[in-house]
Amino acid sequence: MIQVDDLQLRIGNRTILNKLHFEVQRGEIFGVIGPNGSGKSTLLKLLSGLEKPTRGTVYLDGRPVNSYSRKKLATWLAVLQQSSLPSIGFTVKEVVEMGRYPYQNWMGEEAEDVRPLISSILDKLRLEKLQDRMLSEISGGEKQRAALGKVMAQEPRLLMLDEPTTYLDIGTQVELMTWIQAWKKESDLTVVVVLHDLNLAAQYCDRILLLHQGEVVEVGTAEQVMKEDLLQRVYGVKPYVLKHPVLGVPQILL
Repeated sequence: MIQVDDLQLRIGNRTILNKLHFEVQRGEIFGVIGPNGSGKSTLLKLLSGLEKPTRGTVYLDGRPVNSYSRKKLATWLAVLQQSSLPSIGFTVKEVVEMGRYPYQNWMGEEAEDVRPLISSILDKLRLEKLQDRMLSEISGGEKQRAALGKVMAQEPRLLMLDEPTTYLDIGTQVELMTWIQAWKKESDLTVVVVLHDLNLAAQYCDRILLLHQGEVVEVGTAEQVMKEDLLQRVYGVKPYVLKHPVLGVPQILL
């Protein structure tokens, strides 16, 4: 699904990302972790074609990402940003419906009736009772659910998420990641997600990329990446790595 070949980004004399080589397989949840300033969000912008690299190429489905038109790319690639939706003057339902924009003609019409799809998404994300509420009237967690509904309405094959659990309580974090995991299984979705929480990354990601100072430190399963010496070198603190009592994946204590 994604192939990254010798990717580099320089801004002035500063190298933001350097010598990145990795692949994301179709149908997996691929996590990106690393300290603040390691280049995680910038990498996502390069993968989605929002920024152009100084050197190297990002291939999506075998083609350079910048060879796609933005509207064509939007029919199968969706991006969920870090922050919740701003309190703009739209209802929750209207925001979810915005995800259909790439499929509409110049009059804002589609060939097929998408009302059943929108209703299904509102029901799945427990937004039915909120659908007529304005964004200014709902909580941050509810806004993030509406934002997820918008990208679900887009029906992508590839989903990129930039720290989607930031500012959410632990219950909402788990709920959001569980929805994404279920969606992946139902539709063979490929997911690239930037996460700060290493425990969430270990629980939900099939493979993880660890970035430090703009370079790849390790790519692999949670067991391969979540090693005490590796995490101490990258994050500068000594962690204790234990096994999750149910899932068996690494979990971090500080």
